[in-house]
Amino acid sequence: MADRVHPKSSPPSKSNTVPSSSPPPSGTYVIQLPKDQTYRIPPPENAQRYANYTRRKSRRCGCCCCLCWFIGILFTLIVLMAIAAGVFYLIVRPEAPKYAIDRVSVKGMNLTSLSTISPEFDVSVKADNGNKKIGIYYESDSSVEMFYRGVSLCKGVLPAFYQPSNNVTVFQTVLKGNGI
Repeated sequence: MADRVHPKSSPPSKSNTVPSSSPPPSGTYVIQLPKDQTYRIPPPENAQRYANYTRRKSRRCGCCCCLCWFIGILFTLIVLMAIAAGVFYLIVRPEAPKYAIDRVSVKGMNLTSLSTISPEFDVSVKADNGNKKIGIYYESDSSVEMFYRGVSLCKGVLPAFYQPSNNVTVFQTVLKGNGI
């Protein structure tokens, strides 16, 4: 067993192979096929069909496309309105007006009588508009009501007037109650 004979490698045979200019990089396989077995993907007669299928756009239904456009436009409008409101707030800096009761006089409060009372309040109200750029219109449909412990004592109407910016206005109103 020790006298084993190993086969000798045969010398390379000279054939019609074309030697490559440089050896391929490691990890690559080179497969040589005869010309009649070389296939092209796609075949030339199907090349146009292959190109059409690969460039094909996905078809969406018309409703879906319209809905996407509608939502996009609606979102854009909401964002633009928010920006406009923010700019308006930064420029104008609106403040709520402050009200204080300046003077009150009460008539028709006879507490010794057992019958119902109908009070009348003459109220003088001071309205302070602290806005620098905004005036306030008090319309003729404005109203005021006075309550005490959940019971309506009297009702009245505010006068209609315009209060300019940075202005303190004192106005009077009469509040009348019925059968309390």
